[in-house]
Amino acid sequence: MSPELTFTDVIVRIAAGTIAGAAIGLNRSERGRPAGLRTTILVCLAATGAMVLGNLLLPTAGKPPDGFAAMDIMRLPLGILTGVGFIGAGAILHKSDGVLGVTTAATMWFTTVMGLSIGAGEFGLGALLLIVGVFVLWGLKRAESGLSPKRRAQLMVGVVGSLFTAEKLMAQLQTGGLQVKRLSILAEPTLLQYDCEVEWEAPVDRVKPPECVQQLAGEATVVKLEWKPK
Repeated sequence: MSPELTFTDVIVRIAAGTIAGAAIGLNRSERGRPAGLRTTILVCLAATGAMVLGNLLLPTAGKPPDGFAAMDIMRLPLGILTGVGFIGAGAILHKSDGVLGVTTAATMWFTTVMGLSIGAGEFGLGALLLIVGVFVLWGLKRAESGLSPKRRAQLMVGVVGSLFTAEKLMAQLQTGGLQVKRLSILAEPTLLQYDCEVEWEAPVDRVKPPECVQQLAGEATVVKLEWKPK
């Protein structure tokens, strides 16, 4: 970080921060994420501006002879990183069938660090982060979608009558690709409840229950259905 900045240096850093933020934001907007192009640009610009301001304040005396307070320039970028945490938390959505927005929150944090690097005049580091970030968001998206890790969930099915047996439930789940790891039965006067722990393979970005679970809701004897991913 150079202790002296010209107006041209400031313009170059702000422009570079805008371009870098836009490059990452295009990916988020393309996928319809809450933090899109404008949000990503503003986050990167805020980080860039904080480091430019810190750079401009470097020649300022840290502590006057007759004063007690000392100026800590590095509190500016640290404050920016803390503030972005609130934006990231707002982008994460907790739903009954999973959690969404974690990648968007991580993108906000990454964009902030990239903006701080550009604002500090470390264009090589900023460019390297931009290249790696674009590769991760665009290049690895298709590879990640092809992954099918094992996932687990809790399934509770309440039925009336004796037609929908435990054997029928297990057969229907196994046909849909779900492996029943545990099954308990709770008999009540007017309701028979099956409590299952199931395991199946699904892409990491799929949050909806498997098709066979959704089909259970259409059974005439099923009056209660709860699905809780783990």
